Amino acid sequence: YFLSIGATGEDRQSVTLDTVGEQVSRIVGANPQIQVLVEGDTTADWGAMINLITTLQQAGVSNPNFITQPMDSL
Repeated sequence: YFLSIGATGEDRQSVTLDTVGEQVSRIVGANPQIQVLVEGDTTADWGAMINLITTLQQAGVSNPNFITQPMDSL
């Protein structure tokens, strides 16, 4: 998992699912209206995605949004 809080490309670092949950919980607690975006690619593991969504919901994210690419660009 990668958690991007303004970081892009080389600045991003891999984190554990527990870390995602802890950090997102703090952020959502401070700003309940913040938009949470989930980005994956065509090789993303469904189990990992389900675990991520469950963790985000437990962290207080009621409606995570997905970043997608148009089908013709895949």
